[in-house]
Amino acid sequence: MKKIAMFITAAFAAASLYADLNILVVDTNQVLASYYKTKIAEDALKASVEPVEAEIKKLDGERQTKIAAFEEGRKKLQNPALTDDAKKDIISKELQPVEKQINELGAQLQQLVNETRANVAKQQRETLAAHSQEILEQIKKIAEAKKADFVFEKRSSYFSKPASDITEEVVAALNVNAPKSAAPKADAAKK
Repeated sequence: MKKIAMFITAAFAAASLYADLNILVVDTNQVLASYYKTKIAEDALKASVEPVEAEIKKLDGERQTKIAAFEEGRKKLQNPALTDDAKKDIISKELQPVEKQINELGAQLQQLVNETRANVAKQQRETLAAHSQEILEQIKKIAEAKKADFVFEKRSSYFSKPASDITEEVVAALNVNAPKSAAPKADAAKK
């Protein structure tokens, strides 16, 4: 953080020496959130996770059923009329197999959750990398068209003139070919 602050300070110091520098800012988080391809990617990711969520719910339901059966078996053990042999029989024939199934289902659930999280994170990283490259290219085009000397991340500056903010221009340029069904709402872009 200190390096960024020092770099920004140096850039602004250089800008004061060269008053004719053209410095622009852009909010890349807002651009990413407003980019229609981000919405498409989020929808595709959600659709790919829905079947896995259904499988997780199913496995969890099975596990909860087994837990209820296990508790019923434990209640049987509290019957004072049972002999020690009958109790051992309930433990070995009912409780231990059900406990094993509960543990297996728990392991399956955990593995499925871990794999799903890893896949989602990977897809998000890949999507972010692809979109970041497209966003950067558009920022460069606009900067060149405006003959900018520097473009800084808006969140890294303490102050910038509204006229130097190219965020909306970048969003508009990226979304120029957006299908009407994929165009993000203006309110979503400002969140």
